[in-house]
Amino acid sequence: MLDAERFDAIMKHFEDYAASAAEEIDRAPLFEPWDEPPPRLAKIHVTFFRNHAAASLTTENLTLFELQERVQNASARKKSNLPWLKLAAFGRPHRQEQLAPRRQRAADHRHRTGLRR
Repeated sequence: MLDAERFDAIMKHFEDYAASAAEEIDRAPLFEPWDEPPPRLAKIHVTFFRNHAAASLTTENLTLFELQERVQNASARKKSNLPWLKLAAFGRPHRQEQLAPRRQRAADHRHRTGLRR
């Protein structure tokens, strides 16, 4: 069992520790400068598809907050009607895309063959 003296010694130790931690926090800089934007503000490439067939696509560069808002605000009567998204860029050089059959272009969006980055 703890007697009063031992309890007071423990409390003094914790009070000293709390005071030194508070001083350390006061001396710490408010922020460190970034060479590039913080991750939550950095733009990432997002590819949107109208459906699982991936016959057409749109691309945007969004922050994580913007992407979160888009996902949370998306609505449809059926889940299968919601747009699909991938965090990747797809496509071929412009001339090759014109020559490729439409079915092959769509398959490139569903698989790694058309993945650029």
